[in-house]
Amino acid sequence: RVSMGEAAALGAAFDSEFHKLLSSLPAAIGTSPATEAEAHLNHYRQEQRVQELCTYYGSKLPPYASVQRLLTCADRLVQRGEHKLAKDACYTLVADMALHEQKEVQRMDAQSRLSYHAQACMGIETCKAAMVLQVDPEFKHPRTVAAIVACLQHLQDIIVKVLPTEALYWLALNGTVHMYSLAKHLLTAGFVQQMLPHLVFCVKAIETHVIFSTAKYLPWRTQLYVSLCTAYFDVHAYDLAKMVIQEGLDKIDSLIALQKLDPVPTTPDVQSAYRTARCTLSALELKLIVLSAPDEVSAAGGAPTGKAPAAAKGAKGAVSDPDSLPASLEPMQQLLQQVSLSPLFRMTALLDSLQDTRRRVVRHRPASGVRKDMFALVTKEAMPLVDALSEAIVAARKLKEPPAQLAEDAQAVTGEESPGDKSAGELSGADPAAHAAPPPDMRTPAEALPLDLHKVLLCTAYSFEAHDVFARVLGAADARLAEGGDALGGVPTDAPAVAALGAAAGVLRALAALEAEPGAETLRGMVGALRGVCTG
Repeated sequence: RVSMGEAAALGAAFDSEFHKLLSSLPAAIGTSPATEAEAHLNHYRQEQRVQELCTYYGSKLPPYASVQRLLTCADRLVQRGEHKLAKDACYTLVADMALHEQKEVQRMDAQSRLSYHAQACMGIETCKAAMVLQVDPEFKHPRTVAAIVACLQHLQDIIVKVLPTEALYWLALNGTVHMYSLAKHLLTAGFVQQMLPHLVFCVKAIETHVIFSTAKYLPWRTQLYVSLCTAYFDVHAYDLAKMVIQEGLDKIDSLIALQKLDPVPTTPDVQSAYRTARCTLSALELKLIVLSAPDEVSAAGGAPTGKAPAAAKGAKGAVSDPDSLPASLEPMQQLLQQVSLSPLFRMTALLDSLQDTRRRVVRHRPASGVRKDMFALVTKEAMPLVDALSEAIVAARKLKEPPAQLAEDAQAVTGEESPGDKSAGELSGADPAAHAAPPPDMRTPAEALPLDLHKVLLCTAYSFEAHDVFARVLGAADARLAEGGDALGGVPTDAPAVAALGAAAGVLRALAALEAEPGAETLRGMVGALRGVCTG
């Protein structure tokens, strides 16, 4: 039996040597094919040293001194992307101890033993899943789906073991986070049926634990409700989605009722959390009504015919009174008010209600019935934002370009010769003093229409064959991408959203040109757009 002094000395030595090995652990991939094999060999050798170090000190140190160190080392390895090494050298070593089955362990109670074992088992499953997704992130092989589903089942079994212990609520929470992450991969890849039971389990696990019945965990519960309803929407299980929404609203109402019994006044943050949760579920309910509505002739606009001139006209205004709602949307008036947490939240909810997995963007057809009227409401509120963004970008360009360039641009547009007795500023119609004015504010219109919302609006307009709306939104997207900076919202870390908007604009522009004028030239343009998306 190792004394406490010896354990402290061995632990310090372990920490020091592990830090040295981790600092010198090389990357697994070389910078060139010539050095790739050598890099793999060096990485493998260092891996072996780390594994031997953990095995040696894991056997020398008592569990109370080794387990926490091994779990900490595993976390550091995971942060570096060394999932296999973390699983083999650390997590598996702790899991094999089976601490939860031992009657007595020095300086460890039953709760600590169960906690350490559960952490190790969760680490093993998350590392397995990360390794599988690293090899096949697009789920091209059936074994990938089976492996991820197996990891989900093992994580679920671990959560079942820790749920009865109230003090280990944080482990149950971490487990649901891991399960949600894997379920989201399956949902994105289209394997909804495989992930649905596990996502339902996450919702029930959070709902049944009393500690999670507070405003602190309300955003996480709401996120689970949203994901579960999204999965039900994908498989068209609208009745089940309605049950989830109603259950979520009832839970929120019960939390609010309990909060009112507290003599301490509710803080503004808690009140904001309740409002956000209710608005989010109301947005889901709005989408449920729109998706489940039959495709019928709109009472306001009549049946669309042909290729979307009717849809474009209906998008401009389905009713004569701009302040009134069409008859098909009047039952949703209360929901439309509930989702108006902010203009951005409302616009997101309205656009999301039109997204149907049964409608592919490229297989477009005019909107009808409730969808037509909802799209008319969307364009009524969104197009002023699009126009404001376009005008701000044009104004910014005028300030950047010299007067001579503006004169050339004006001549190119009008096709007239420039009279010799007129200055460049007069030709361009621009006041020379305007170049000394402060630049226009592009941040405000860009934040009112974020990149992801701009992309969804572009795809929705194309899908509903609203050609006029599509052309205006596409023009704003082109100007926005060309301008950059504040036109993109001033968020430098939003590169994926920029790429997504650029890809959607390029593909839909080429596809629209190909449909308008079929031919070899437009087909080559379509191929070039697709090649740019695939290689970009």
